[in-house]
This record gives sequence, C-alpha cells and structure tokens, in this order.
Amino acid sequence: MFKRFKNTFGRDSKEKRERSSSAFDPENVANPLGSDSVHHNLLQHGNEGVHPASCFNHRVQQAGLHQKTFELEVWRTGAVTEDDTNVVKAPASRFLESGRDSDKVHNYSFESFLMAFEEKLHIADGGNPIHIMFGKLGFLDHKGIYEAVVDQDSFGVALNNLYLNRGNNNVLTFVFQPESEQHRKKRLEIKDGHNDARLKETDDEADRGRTFPGETPSKILPQERLSPFTTADSEQGSEDIRRARTDLSVQVSAMTGLPNRRISPHTDHFSNPRRESGYTVATTPPSPRSTNSSKQSHIGSIKAAVMKAVNGPVKRIPETKDEESERFKFLYQEEKRVTFKRGGAEGADDGDADKLDILGDGTAEGEAEEQLEEKQKDDDDEEEEVSNEDRIVSKLQKLQNLGELTQLRDPRDTQDTLVRWKECCAMFRHDPKGTKIDNFITVTGLNTKIYQYQAFGVYWQMFTSRELGGGFLADDMGLGKTLSFLAYFVTERQLSVLYREVSKSRALQDGKHLLKGQRGECPSPSKAGWIACPCSSISPTSRMAPQPGLRMACVPQGLVGQWWAQWKTHVDITNNELALKIVVDHPATFNNINITIADRLASGETAQNITRMQAEKYIRGKDGNGDDRPKEYHEGYLLLTTKETYPKFARKFETNGQVRDPKKGGEWKSGTRSCLIFGIGMIDESHEEYFKNKGRAEILANLPTWNNSVRPFVWGYSGTPFSQTPRGLEGVLWAIEKHSVTHDTDFKWEKLDAICKEYDSQVKSNKRDDEAVKQILAAFKPFLGKFMIRRTAETEWFESQSLIKKQPHIHQDVYIKPNETFDALIPAFEAKFDSERDAVLEQLQGKWDNFPDSRRSDIRPTRLGFNAICKTSWRSRILATFPYLFKLVTSDEAADRLTLTGEEVQSFKSAIDKKEFNTPYGKHLRQIVEGSPKCVWLYTFIPQILSQKDVSGNDQKLVILTNFPQVAFLLKLFIQKYFPEEKERVGVIAGRMKASEKAEIINAFTDAMDLKGKRKSKTDVRFLIGTSRLLGVGLQLTRASNIVLMEPDNEFVREMQAYARVHRIGQRNPLSRSYRLIDSGSEIEEAILKRQKDRNEFAGRPFNAEEAEQI
Repeated sequence: MFKRFKNTFGRDSKEKRERSSSAFDPENVANPLGSDSVHHNLLQHGNEGVHPASCFNHRVQQAGLHQKTFELEVWRTGAVTEDDTNVVKAPASRFLESGRDSDKVHNYSFESFLMAFEEKLHIADGGNPIHIMFGKLGFLDHKGIYEAVVDQDSFGVALNNLYLNRGNNNVLTFVFQPESEQHRKKRLEIKDGHNDARLKETDDEADRGRTFPGETPSKILPQERLSPFTTADSEQGSEDIRRARTDLSVQVSAMTGLPNRRISPHTDHFSNPRRESGYTVATTPPSPRSTNSSKQSHIGSIKAAVMKAVNGPVKRIPETKDEESERFKFLYQEEKRVTFKRGGAEGADDGDADKLDILGDGTAEGEAEEQLEEKQKDDDDEEEEVSNEDRIVSKLQKLQNLGELTQLRDPRDTQDTLVRWKECCAMFRHDPKGTKIDNFITVTGLNTKIYQYQAFGVYWQMFTSRELGGGFLADDMGLGKTLSFLAYFVTERQLSVLYREVSKSRALQDGKHLLKGQRGECPSPSKAGWIACPCSSISPTSRMAPQPGLRMACVPQGLVGQWWAQWKTHVDITNNELALKIVVDHPATFNNINITIADRLASGETAQNITRMQAEKYIRGKDGNGDDRPKEYHEGYLLLTTKETYPKFARKFETNGQVRDPKKGGEWKSGTRSCLIFGIGMIDESHEEYFKNKGRAEILANLPTWNNSVRPFVWGYSGTPFSQTPRGLEGVLWAIEKHSVTHDTDFKWEKLDAICKEYDSQVKSNKRDDEAVKQILAAFKPFLGKFMIRRTAETEWFESQSLIKKQPHIHQDVYIKPNETFDALIPAFEAKFDSERDAVLEQLQGKWDNFPDSRRSDIRPTRLGFNAICKTSWRSRILATFPYLFKLVTSDEAADRLTLTGEEVQSFKSAIDKKEFNTPYGKHLRQIVEGSPKCVWLYTFIPQILSQKDVSGNDQKLVILTNFPQVAFLLKLFIQKYFPEEKERVGVIAGRMKASEKAEIINAFTDAMDLKGKRKSKTDVRFLIGTSRLLGVGLQLTRASNIVLMEPDNEFVREMQAYARVHRIGQRNPLSRSYRLIDSGSEIEEAILKRQKDRNEFAGRPFNAEEAEQI
C-alpha cells in the first residue's frame, strides 16, 4: 500500500536495510566514477562561456563534488573590509539527495542548502533569525562576474562554475547579504499599500509549494502579477514595484559597470517548472575573499556600489507581530479545500423526527403516518408549480426514510418490548442495555469491530433470510454496507461451524453440548467473538438452520478492487476454524504486473480454486438420479464476481447429465448439470439494474438449483434502492420468489408489478390525483416494511433515537502543500525501521507455520495489514505534521537528538508544563513551527478564533486533536510562544496524567459550574489540545464550536467521534466547524485517505465551499 515501505512487498530484510542505510548518511556516499575519473557530467548544466579545455586543465582535482566544502560569506553592511564578513561552512555531501549520483549537480538540493545555512546563521548570530531569501545570495563565476542564485537551476550553474574553476581550493564559496532595513521597510510599505491586490496563481506558480518553509522568496522586489480583478490603485502599485526594480538595477549597473544580468522580469528566471517563486531576487555583490584573487579590486567596487544601493546595514530589531504574520503567509501554501456538511435544514431526515421515534415519546405508528400526510399536504400546497412527476417521485423518495425501516420494532410485538433487539443481543452475547455508540461488537472472523446497528442488520438478515428468502439492505451511503455484508457472511459461517460441533457432540454424547430436546444453557464456555451456541433452545440461533453452499457477491466491475481491498482489511483469513477464503472472478484484475503471488492464488482461474469450489457430485447408482451436495467448508468461500465474468466462470462447472424440470414438479430430465451450489447470493448497487432477469438481478435469479436441494438466500444492497420508481425492488424480489419453496400471495411479484404499472400511469398523467398516488404508495409501503432495512447518517442509536434536526456542521479537509525538503526524506527514514515491521510479520508467519496443514488457511501471510502498517509507521505520521523533527531524530548532536517516543515526550512534560524551553522541542521551536506547513496554517487560523465571540458573547474556544502526544505538547509550546497573551489558557490532555488533572482541564475548558452556580475551575482554558483517544470519545465540548484535527486517522470512527464533540445536541452556536489538515505530499496520509474513500467514509455530504462561508 505504501510504495516505499519495503516490507509490504515481501522483499528481503537485508536488502531493505542495505538500501535504506545510505539515505541518512549522504556524507559517506563514494564517488561513483572513481578517483581517476573526470567529472564531465557537470558540463551538462550549462557552463556558458567556459572553454572546454579549461575543464580538463591541470588545476582540476580528482576529488568529487560531494567531497568539497560549501562556504557562505555573509556581508553585514557591504563594506569593503573583511571585518564586515562572517563565514559559515558545511560539507557538500549534506545536500546530495539520498541515493543519487554525486557527480550531477541537479542532485544537490537548493532547498537543503538554504535550510542548512539559515540554521547555521541563526546559531552564529546569537539566535536572531536570518532568512536568506529575504536577502541576496550569489557567487562569482570564472570571469569574476557576479551571478545571483535564486532557484535550483541557478544553484546548479553555480556548482558547475565553482567546481570547475576552484583551482587548488577545496572550498566552493557563495556570498550573501541580509536584507537591509530600508528594503525591509519598503517591503512592508508595499504590503500595506496593496492589501486588496490578490496575487494571480499562474502555471509558473502552481507548484510553489515545493519549497522548504523558511524559503520565502525575496520581498525586496515583489513580482508584478496581479489578479484579473486588479483595481486601478493596485495596478499603479505594480508599476511602482517595476519602477523600483528598474531603478535599483540601473543604479547597481551604473556604479559597477557590471552587466545587468539578474535584475530583469520574473519570467526570465523562474521559467523552470521544477521550482517557481513569486518574486525576483536582486543581485548580490561578490566576496572580497573569492578564490579569484586577481579580481579583488573589481570586487571592492561591487561591494561599494551595493552598499550605496541598499543604503546601510541591517539593524537587529525584534520582528513585529505584523511582520511575523506577513512572513508566515509565505511559509505554507494551501492547495485546496474539500467541504462537507452535516445536519441543518438540508438534512434528508431532519424534519421528520416524529415519524421515526422508536423509544422516544411513544407516538403511535398511525399518528406518525397522519402527521407525515399532513406535512406532505402542506408541502404540496407550497409547491403548486412543481410538476406532477416530480411531486410523485418526491413522495416516493420520502418512503425511504420511514422510521419502521430501522426494523427495531417487530409489528407482532404489540407491547413494544424491542424483542428483536433483545434477540440480536442474545445472538451476539451482548448486553442489551449497552447501547452507547462506542460499544462495538466483536465478531471472530473479522479484523474490524462492527457497530451495533451493523450487528442488528446481520441478525435481521439472518432471520429474514429464513423467513422470506432474502431482501434488501439499504443503509445510506457511507454507513459501511460492504462491511455489513462481510459481517453477515462471517456470522453465517460461524452458525454452520457451531451446528457441526453440536451435531458431533450429540453423536458422541460427550456432554459438550445439550442433547436434542434438553433444556438449559450450553455447558461449554462461549468462545469470544462467536455467536450463541444453537444447542440451547433459548438461543435465537437454535431457530436458524445453517445455510450450506458457497457465497457470492456480484458487484459492478469498477468496484471489484474496492471489494477485494475491503476483504483484506476486514476479514481474518488466519482463523482456522472458520477457514475464510475469497475467490476473485475478474481476470482483468490479475493483469497488473505488480500483483503479488499470494493475490494471484485468489484468482478464479486457478485450478485449485475451481476444484475446491466444486460440489460433492452425486454418483448415479441403483437409486437412480440424485442431487449434488455442498462441501462443509463451502460456507467459508466467497466468490467475488461481476455480471460480465460470471457466465464464463460458471461454465467451468457444467457437465451433461440429469437435472430437475421445475415445470414438471422437479422430475428428472436430460440437461446441463452444475456443480456450483450457492447458499447466499448478493448483488451490490441493486438499483442500477432492477428489472427482473436483467443484469446482476439475472445472476441472482439464475443461480443453479436444478441438481441440488439448496435454495439460496438472495439480497440486494443499495444506498438508493428506489429513487425513481417502486420497480427498483423488482429484480431481487423476483429472484427471491423464484428460489423460494413457498410464496406469500400478498408479496408476490405480480402484485408489485401491478403497483408499478399504476405508479407509472400516474407519473405520466398530466392530471394530479393525490388520492390515487396515496393509495399506490400505501400498497407499496408493506413491501418495504417486509423486505428492507434502512438507516441513514441521521439515524441515531438509542440515546437519541429519533431523527432530529441538528445545527449545521461544516467540515473541511484542508490540503496543504508539503515541506519538500523533508517530505522526500521521510519514507527513506521510515525504511530504517523496517525491522520492526519485519518482526511483526515474522510473528504472524510463525503462527501460520505452527498450525497443522489441515487447519491453517491456504495463504501464508506475506504483508502486514493496513492498521498494522499505520501503527508501526507512527514516526512518519508525526513527521508529516512537524517535518523539521527529522533533523532532530537524525542529529549528530546527542543533546538535541530525539527518538520521538512517548516515553521521551513524557520526560519533557514537566518542562513543557512549566513553560520552559530548555528541551530540544523548546530550543528548536522556531524551526519546528516554521518548518511545519500545518502549524503555520494553524498560526493563520487562530487569530480568527481570537477575534470571535460565541452565541453567548463569550470568547470562542478551540479544540485541537491529534493521534500523538508528541504533536500535542509541541502545539502547546507553539501557542505559548507565538500567542503569549494566551499562554495561560492552553490545556493539554495527552500522555500519562492523573484523572484529577484531566478533570481540571476539562472543567476549565467547558466552564463547568458547581451546584452553587460557580465555576469549578479557577482557570480558564481557551485552547484544549489532546489526543483523539482521550478527548475524542464521551465528552461534550460544546463550549467550542470549532475543532481541528492535525492529521487523518486510520480509524475513521475516531474522526467522526472527534467531530461529534462539538457537533452535538447541546451545541448552542448556530454553526459548528471542523477542519482536518492533510499534508498532500505525505504517503501515509494519502494512503489513509484512499482507504477512507474506498470505504465511503466521509465527514458528511459534499458541499460547496463558497456556500459554506455564507452560512
């Protein structure tokens, strides 16, 4: 799943360690061309004006570029004296990209160069921040002419020139002059004068996020690119900028006599698509300590000219808050926002809470229907202009939200004792009073715990299958229908296994299970995650006969990969008792050359799978003809197929022989037998092809039953089962009727067909007949109550059973461009810890190896599951939020080196609580914060919170959640440092804390009151920071209406729980918001998002961002 994580591809561990070792020690990279080779590759990056022979003269040393030293001379004032300069150095190998050819200049990172020397200048200057890209950076070429260095290409040109003309010097010298006070003021004046001018993002700027956070382009001469909506004033401002650039260019050129090579229109210097910038950097004079000593007098004149141009030295004065805010705007780039909405007036079911009250005020079903009819009448009166067809379809769609479709209420349960829920809990051995949303159900055979509503859906499908032969699971989109089916599949398999154990025990009379007719509870202890034993008559499973045969999921072709991925995620194929296996009948899936050998074993074209799926064939003898029988392990086999591939697959199992003739009461006749026997068949997206004997519905209807006695249970899955016509039920209903032995005349296909014809007649009629439509829908409604279970996103579980109107909630996924300098290094860094993943995988493989061949699954584990990878890749997830920590975890300085472990941050907790900055977190806080695009985004967001009041006129508060205590404590330091006025109002709940400490922080944040109406806490917490495990469940944090998640969670339920802390019934503010920050370059975050997308896990309904801002 993560392409750079070697263990997921089953490669040799030794190879991984060897390949990853060089990624973090670039200084040890050897010269790949050898000591005697000439570095002719350096010529490929444009040495204009260099005579070819000069590259091979006697001065060219054989040492490689990576063995040189880079030197940066800093001129404070531009004076001619060397007392004005300061020199810092670093090995060239530090900037060589991992695993790249050391002789090619484009493999040396300009971003890394800037970051390294900024840090060195910061230390050398006593902690005062110096930003190279606000100043002037350059070098002297072989002719002594100054060249500016502004991007990756000009950096490569510099390396070519400096390397090939270094003489006997192993030092390659760059020169830098910090921004002058005059230019700083001018930059701020330009900013203040053009607040309304919006910079236009052109193609040259589209990938500007590929910079390190400190690499803000020079603002001495901002680029004149404005929005198409530019005002006259802003255009005049742009002209002023161009004039300023020209004046400075002419001034320097006239005083020095040097060609004006670098002060020119922006597009001349930033056309390279690999690196773009919104600003042009002015020229910088050469150093008096250049290796070309013959040019010294010329250099002096350059420095004198530049001193006049920039007018004086830089003054060391503290950066103002406005200057800091302006600078931070250029430290990150927001790529896009994806907006979702939950609740509010547009909620599909918000307005009909009364008709869905199951445990609430006791409104009778008939009363609810009358209220619904009244509401429909009112709606009709208000929409006289709506077409007859639209009005009828709208009424039909409202039937999808009927309260009785939750199926919790049994129509035969006149006392409303919730007998179905109690039986469900008895089957899963769950406490019926434990109805909290976070009380999940564990099912052996699944890696994922399921929600209670999913467990109830499984129970309902099991008894409905045996009562009716099938039906519809129509949960709304995003509620996990795929997982619901897999849970149903696994639970049916458990039932079959348990029945066989009971049968064997009774035959042996070993006392492990009750004998037939014997009362009481099962004498054997229950197995964790297994349903109740059917040997006891008090168990609901005793009334459910096992269903033999294979299982089928027929899905659209485009969903095969998603379904298979869901199987890998959710189904535990290592359980030997259940022996669960998937067979994928979709040859195109296996055309991918990257597919693993283990995955190829799941192909429906392998001889082993074809053989194992064949039924036990009847051998014709003296008794004449007979039925084939399914094998015992078939209930654990799932065939994943499509309507396009299944017919060809089924023909592999056909032979000539005797079959039953359904038209003659099952008499035997010559025909084509099939040794495929299906016990359960399901079609996904059943609404797409709903006519009988068409598409996937035809597959269900024609499941082979003509030479076996198994009658399959058939199901249709869809989030929109009948959006336009009642005929949406036809295909599945026909298949149910065809495979059933008995038929209820009130629910036969012919009756549904008659209803559909009347409905179509009304839709096509130009005459409005509300009474006729009412009768049609009334006749259709019993079909829904009989065959369908449906829950929506607004359906709540027990504590708040009704569908009620919540305040609107806007969620936005904020995609932020990454810190490219570290982003490219993080996957290789993570590879250093492949041994941890190898150990976990080896444990799984060892467990598999120790099981007997007859009991273990067919496939030996070759890779870790998704959650296991996420769990063992916690370092990458932390670094996706704070990339600069990479420097500290790979630091050579023992005092600053971090491990990022929970134990380490816990050791820092005391100092952090005391607002001390003597830990590595505190000492490097500026680099950590400003090197984090996510944190910089938060810096720009917090002032919005500080400027707002809530509905009661109190200060707005903010909840910030993360998966990691390390991130939580860094965020606390960040707010205390950059928002000192709020430093006493930050609370953190993470790591090991006393219960009293947590309670104090929560009380301070929620403004909790005692019985006397006084605040329980003397302090006031405005920013509540914590881990999603500690803050994301069970708390009401409605004192805030905004919540920020610092990273996506591989367990989506935790994210939803987090949003629910502020989006709750008790939220008094008219709108709540949540934000999830996403590093668009993070491989692991991308994988988490892909998984959530594949599972249809979204934070709400997609919504227009512009409309969201207007709410």
